[in-house]
This record gives sequence, C-alpha cells and structure tokens, in this order.
Amino acid sequence: MFFDLALVACGLALLTVGADVLVRAVVTLANRLGLSTLLVSLTVVALGTSLPEFFVVIKAQMENAPGIGMGNVVGSNIANLLLILGVGAALQPLTTGPATLKRDGMAMLAGTAVFVAGTSMGVITAWIGALFLLLLAGYFAFCVWNDGGIEADEDALHVNPLLAFLAALAGLATLVVGSDLLVHGGVSLARTWGVGETVIGLTLIAVGTSLPELATTLAAVRRGHPEVILGGVLGSNLFNLLGVIGLAAILKPIPVPPEIMRLDLWLMALATAVTLVLLRTGWRLDRREGGLMLASYGAYVAFQFGLFGT
Repeated sequence: MFFDLALVACGLALLTVGADVLVRAVVTLANRLGLSTLLVSLTVVALGTSLPEFFVVIKAQMENAPGIGMGNVVGSNIANLLLILGVGAALQPLTTGPATLKRDGMAMLAGTAVFVAGTSMGVITAWIGALFLLLLAGYFAFCVWNDGGIEADEDALHVNPLLAFLAALAGLATLVVGSDLLVHGGVSLARTWGVGETVIGLTLIAVGTSLPELATTLAAVRRGHPEVILGGVLGSNLFNLLGVIGLAAILKPIPVPPEIMRLDLWLMALATAVTLVLLRTGWRLDRREGGLMLASYGAYVAFQFGLFGT
C-alpha cells in the first residue's frame, strides 16, 4: 500500500511540474515567434492546465478503468469550482463583471449542459467527441475575434526557441510518466481499500489534476491579481469537458459509469449554476461564500468515501 501511495504522490508531483513547464515553454515559443498573446492565453494556458486530465483519461482507458478517467474529469470540474474558487475567495474576494459572465460564464454553463446531454446514452462516441471539439473551437474563435487578450510575458522562460521547444518536449514526457504512475497507484489503492475506482477518480485523482489550478490561484492571490483566478477556472472547466473528453472519445469511445450519471454529473451542473449565481450577486465571490464552497466540497468528498454512513 505504501508503494502505491508513493506512486500516487510521485504521479501528482510530475503532473504538476510537467504542466507548468509545458505551458511556460509554449508561451515562450509563442512570444519568440510573434504569436498573439490572446491566442496563447485562450489555448495554451487552458490546454496546459487540462493536460493532466487528458493524460489520466487516456491512460485510464488503456488500463480499462473508465471510472478513473471520467471520474477524474467530472471530479476535477467540481474541485475547480468548489475547492479552487473556494480557496481563492476565502483568501481574497474574487471580483468579476458583466462581460466575463456573459461570455465565459455562459460558455461554461452551455458546455456543461452539452456534456451532460452527451453522456445520456451511457457512452461518449467519436461523433459526440467531434461535436465537443467543434463547439470548443467555435468558442475559441469567437474569443479571438472579440477579445483583446491577456499579456503572458511574465510566464515566459528566458531561453531561445530551441531550448523552449526542448522544454516543451520535456514537459510532455513528464506528463506521460506522471499520468502512468498516478493511474497505476490510484487503481491499486482502490482495490486495496475496497473503494470503487470511480470514487478514487472523483476525489483523489481529481484534486491531484487540479493542482496546477490551485498553484495558479495561490500565486495570483500572492501577486495581487485575483481576477486571473476566475478566468483560469472557467476556461479550464470548459476545456476539460469539451476538449479533453472530446479528443479522448475520438481516439476511443468512453463509457460513462452509471454512478456518475446518477449523481456526480448533476452535482457538477449544480455547482456550475450556483457558482455563476453567486458571481452575479454583487459581481464577486466574498470570503463567506468561499468558506461555504469549501465546506460543500468537504461534504462531497466525505459522502464519496461513505463517511455519512449508509
């Protein structure tokens, strides 16, 4: 059991480091090649923070453990909303505005609705995955056309393009190794503890693959830029649902575990809607609301592990 815990810990660490290196390396390449910083922020950053979920989903499919993969994506979105935003708001109130909610908030809500509808047949097929990717591409195109973008220079590495490319490859390799360790350790722990693979995916691995977002949240609060937190979570959640699952389903159809269809999908949709409502009331998440979100996430994890009894 201790070996499996070590595998999980190493996997989480490698996923976090690998995603960070990959994002910064690709941002560096974009800057050196004169690409739009808007395009970088909307694609590379969102992709980078969702890569841990993608590799875990792919590896889980290879290991015939769909509960780990699908549970990871759904659980990660729940963690992003309740845990990551909860931590951010508890440390420093998160402010927003009508434009952000109208475009990005509604896009996340619509993407969640499309995702829930896509799971209704019990399996996400290749054509459903292709539809997800088309919708995500349309959203990105709309953002590129209508938004002025965010400067990403502070994330760039001070290296030449060749070294940046090599760093990107190193980050990608780290993600592959990290996902392998994480899924192997997670499946083994699930069997050892008698806990379902879906529960492990929804909780332990979901929190692990949300660590890049948590690190970004803490850094943004420390640097006095809480507005970065909200945009990162909204974009990451949308990319998880439509990008990660969409691409993975094209490679191989993804069965949806019945327990996720019965409860967790609806909890994710509820958390999405409630978060947007809270943001609309006063255009902010305050510390009290952040505390309630953290308490809700704690209750959710306790429920998954059966701590409330049967």
